[in-house]
Amino acid sequence: MLRMTRFALRAGASRRCLVMILTGVVIVIGTACSRDGATPREQIEALFDTVEAAAEQKDLNTVRDAIAPTYRDSQGHDKRAVMRIAAFHMLRNETVYVLKRIQAIEFPEQSRANAVVLVATAGRPIASAEALLGISADVHRFDIDLIATESGWQIVAAEWRRAEVQDLL
Repeated sequence: MLRMTRFALRAGASRRCLVMILTGVVIVIGTACSRDGATPREQIEALFDTVEAAAEQKDLNTVRDAIAPTYRDSQGHDKRAVMRIAAFHMLRNETVYVLKRIQAIEFPEQSRANAVVLVATAGRPIASAEALLGISADVHRFDIDLIATESGWQIVAAEWRRAEVQDLL
């Protein structure tokens, strides 16, 4: 655990920011739930639903299986780095509650998708977007690049920035 702590400190981000980033990444990178006859859009929506639940249940295996081996973000994180951050924060934080809104899913190619997802996280349940006005929560916007593989959709890149609660309303 000391090794993960040093990694988090070297990254230079605050604990709260790392928790938000980790949770957002977890939400958008689970293995696709393949349902017979589901469209790629429906598969990605199901993926986000599955990973939202996994983030709240601290299901690290869903994260590991879902990240493409070629994952790379603008912060220089690869799959191994994301997994270290995920493990550290899943062990450190007692509970995380998540509210997500998928703003867009586009398919520039048949096997590639781009998604925009707004994610709010808090230490207590979030009943609705309106409830965010009365609690302390972090909100971020994630721009996600996914690829279709034989085993389902996987994330290959993610960019994030702070968003406002009003963006979820």
